[in-house]
Amino acid sequence: MTRRTQSWASILVVFAALGLSGCGYQSEADRERQRDESNTAAGKTGKAAYKVSKEVGKAAREAGREIRKAAGQAREGWKEAAQEDRAKRDR
Repeated sequence: MTRRTQSWASILVVFAALGLSGCGYQSEADRERQRDESNTAAGKTGKAAYKVSKEVGKAAREAGREIRKAAGQAREGWKEAAQEDRAKRDR
């Protein structure tokens, strides 16, 4: 690499770093505005909907556990009936 190419590459890297460093910047005013927006009716509705979705998820998981338990019991009943049927045929 020549000296001139190295200089241009260095300048390009510096500009890229400066450009990317500004991407994540959020001023205090922006943060304050976001906090204010979360206290609006829409923000409160969103928070309530989030809480409800969490509760529904918990209820769905519990229902899933109960269904799996019932399915296991049904399988056991099926097996017992099959064994009884085989025992009757074997007599």
